[in-house]
Amino acid sequence: IATSENFTSASVVLEKAGLTSSEYTVNEGEELEPRSKEEPYYWRVKAVDGASNESAWSGERAFYVGSPAWTVNIFGFTLSVWAIIWWCVGCLVAGLAGYSLGRRRDRSETD
Repeated sequence: IATSENFTSASVVLEKAGLTSSEYTVNEGEELEPRSKEEPYYWRVKAVDGASNESAWSGERAFYVGSPAWTVNIFGFTLSVWAIIWWCVGCLVAGLAGYSLGRRRDRSETD
């Protein structure tokens, strides 16, 4: 798996050998960073038989990895939607508390 369709050594992010299945699931620690459809990951395969004969590389194919569910990218920071909700609730509570205290002060000054 690479970030470039040319598979330069600098662009390869995951390489596996000796696989015997036609599918592979990344393990913990191998997770791929989210990438957009405009900047996908590329993959290719080649077969090696028991006598170590290698096929040519397959044509490259592309895929992308979306952001984890419930996250938002704001100004370059990836934030949980729940963090944003709690921040908004905190601002609302602080605003209401300030408004309430201001009204109490205004009432006590008029008495």
